Amino acid sequence: MLLNRIIDSPRKLLFIVVSLFVSLSFISGVPFIYSDGYCYYHIARSIHDHSSFVSPYQPEYFDYKGHVIEEYRGNHATVCSPGTGMILYPGITISKLLFNEGTIYDDYFKAFNGHSFTDGLSVLVTANVFAIATIILLYKLLREGGFSHRVALISTAGGYLSSYAFWYVFLQPSYTHTYELFMVTLSIFFFQRYTLSKQNKHALFAGLAIGFAFMIRPLAVVPGGLFILTLLYKRNFKATLLLILGTVPSGLLWMLYNFVSYGNLISSGYKEIRGEHFTLSEFNAHNVLLSAERGWLIYSPLFFIAVAGLLILVKRKHFFGLAGLAFVLITAI
Repeated sequence: MLLNRIIDSPRKLLFIVVSLFVSLSFISGVPFIYSDGYCYYHIARSIHDHSSFVSPYQPEYFDYKGHVIEEYRGNHATVCSPGTGMILYPGITISKLLFNEGTIYDDYFKAFNGHSFTDGLSVLVTANVFAIATIILLYKLLREGGFSHRVALISTAGGYLSSYAFWYVFLQPSYTHTYELFMVTLSIFFFQRYTLSKQNKHALFAGLAIGFAFMIRPLAVVPGGLFILTLLYKRNFKATLLLILGTVPSGLLWMLYNFVSYGNLISSGYKEIRGEHFTLSEFNAHNVLLSAERGWLIYSPLFFIAVAGLLILVKRKHFFGLAGLAFVLITAI
């Protein structure tokens, strides 16, 4: 049957996935930045315009910034971590090279959104690229873990399509979620390769990936910590050292960003600029599962199957139990 030939052909499936993402980008894609997205756009623009993480001048989009850009210590800095802005930077650079139109006073799109159409389009394209790469990685991770082609296909498609991850690509492409999911997936992919091959280079690559995930959202330290604990439990000390070593470049870059932005190597913009502090009393973990608005078990019945599968994997395949737990924790946080 034609359907079976398509299902059993990874190349045809990849073509369908790419076509779906391109079509939905044209139909529903949002090529402009708003709210938290201006955090990461400002970092990318500051790198492009000033070769720095901050802007010494008030940017033209300052009035569109919402709550995320403030004048601090003589510069205009954001409250966010730098990872997503660094990912958006190449696309913004290409946008400026190809078409850097007008100002907010003579260009309608800029007047309405604070940035050019091509800047917004570059962010949308970047989100699509990282989302498709994530889907490929998820599929390969399951295949290399011993699952059949069809099980890997159904699990990847079901998990991705039944979560908010799918629509973040098109509706909020400047937010961290798409890029964080890619980096965490990449780290699990390499960590699995290490567990299967015992080649230490894969532990190093896993560290590099989770380190960059930390720059996107610092709470990615949770899956990184699970990796380290697993290696220590198995007494793989060399791999543990290499994994930790892999996080060092991103850690140093993160501290440099903090120092340039806030004058403090280990801090956060929410604390330094806004005076906000994390507190467990405001961490409503139960809402992640049961909230009528975004609760996983309310939003998609597939999560019931996922929870049951996770419990089975913890018992039968300890690595996949760990990988699933890492995904759950980082997504919940």
